[in-house]
Amino acid sequence: MLCSSRPASWFRWLPGIMVCALVPLPARAQSASAPPLDHVQFGIGYVADLPSMEVGGGAYAILPRWGGVGLYVDAKFQVSGPTHELSFEPDLTAEQLESDVGGSYIRTEGTWWSVNAALLRPLSPYFTLYAGGGLAHVTSYRLYDQIDRDLDVGFGGVAWVEDPRGTRYRPNLMIGTITRLTSRLSAHFGYETSPDGVTAGLTLRFPRW
Repeated sequence: MLCSSRPASWFRWLPGIMVCALVPLPARAQSASAPPLDHVQFGIGYVADLPSMEVGGGAYAILPRWGGVGLYVDAKFQVSGPTHELSFEPDLTAEQLESDVGGSYIRTEGTWWSVNAALLRPLSPYFTLYAGGGLAHVTSYRLYDQIDRDLDVGFGGVAWVEDPRGTRYRPNLMIGTITRLTSRLSAHFGYETSPDGVTAGLTLRFPRW
C-alpha cells in the first residue's frame, strides 16, 4: 500500500460536519427575530468544496435596495495531492515516463483550484439564496508502478508524474444558501459542478444583523 500525504477522509469532511452541527443554532440562540435588511451587509469567511478543495475564502456584500440584492465571490484550493508524495517525480511528464522509462499505469488523480462569483438574493432575514459560476482548473497526475528500481525515478518502484494531457480549465456552476445563525455568524451550504462537490463554510457578517 502506498504511503499518502493526503489527510484522512474524516478530516477533509470536518468543516462540513461543523456547519451541520451549527444549523440548529438559530432556534436555540436567537429569541428575537432578525430585523429587516435596511443597510449594506458584508461577510467574509472560510469556504470549501468538499471533498476536493479543502481550503478557501469567500466574501459577499448585500444591498438593501430592491428588496435585497448582492454579490458573492470566492476562491478555493486543494492543498493535498500527489506532489506531496515521496514518489512524485517533478522532472518527468506521464508521456515521457511511458516512452523513456516504462511502468504499469495504476490510476489518475487531479488537484483543483477555482474562482467564482454569484448573485445573492435574501428571501428572508435568515435565508439568502445565491447562484453563479466561475472557472476551475485541474492539474492531472498519473501513478505508475513496476518501474526499474535501478533507475533514479520515483520511490520504491512507483512514481507519480504530471500529465499535461489531462490538465485543463473547466467551467464551474454553483448554487447554494447562506443561513443566518446569529447576528454575526452565517452558515454556507451549496453544490458546485467542477469539481463535483458540496460547498460548506462559515462567514462573519459586518455590521451585526
